[in-house]
Amino acid sequence: ILVAWGYEQQHRLMWTKILFLWVVYIGTCIMLSFYGVYQLRKYQDIDMKTKTIKDFAVILTGLPELPGTRSLEEDLKVAVEAWSGLPVVGVSVAWNYKDKQEEVEDIMKANLRQRLQECGHVPNDVCYDPPEMNPVRRKLWDAEQSVLGLIQEGPVGSPRSEARAVKELLLGLTSSPQALVVFETEAARNQALEKAEESGGFTIEDFQVTLEETCAEPDTVQWQNFGGEESWFGLAVKILCGFGIIFLACMFWAVVFYSPYAYYVLTFNYSNGRQPGFVVGFAFSMIVVVGNAIMYEVC
Repeated sequence: ILVAWGYEQQHRLMWTKILFLWVVYIGTCIMLSFYGVYQLRKYQDIDMKTKTIKDFAVILTGLPELPGTRSLEEDLKVAVEAWSGLPVVGVSVAWNYKDKQEEVEDIMKANLRQRLQECGHVPNDVCYDPPEMNPVRRKLWDAEQSVLGLIQEGPVGSPRSEARAVKELLLGLTSSPQALVVFETEAARNQALEKAEESGGFTIEDFQVTLEETCAEPDTVQWQNFGGEESWFGLAVKILCGFGIIFLACMFWAVVFYSPYAYYVLTFNYSNGRQPGFVVGFAFSMIVVVGNAIMYEVC
């Protein structure tokens, strides 16, 4: 009788559970939307009151693929100054190094490490000297570094040969269609933007370029993604493939990990107040952990 009464009450009050879920879901979406707007307005307010690098810079677009063997940045600086009549601090070309990203980053880290060591500052995330270890711990340390790919190879060859290899790598790069132009003042930058908008751009050598306002700080830009302009069709295919891979990963998790648990819970005998034990609850926790790990790896 007690079990039957509980069953009836559970179904009679099911609408309260559903209503609670709907209220929480819709309320959370609304509050998160308001919070997102608040964050945007807060960022805009701080950006208006703070002078940063992007307030002095514009993006020059329309460059063809030019080799790194020429003094491209100096040539662009002279050309922009001649066109705008405004002093330019410098030009930084967004080089297309996506295919050589690891090599370029290793060179930059080595250069940064050397400069920091010369100044007496050696942070752990750039150059880490492990503590004194006994032989057993040293073996475990080396194995861990090897498995996780954290071993930093030391220099091979003389400094002159290394410098020659770095020079050859850099000279072999080509430019992307974009470059950053930095003016002396924000007013000069605004004048250049207005002039470019009125004239529709200008010509450097034989190619047409334009100036655009940048909305990102240099340290937030993924520089390796510059270069290799992609069509909308190619971008759409990549997005669809990404969604497809995520869907397949979700299906794999649902079929291989979650389905056995769901089948067990649905076929469990709940008579006389019985409930699944600790092992089932722990198994469900592990299923959630595995599912999250799969999604982290896929995404």
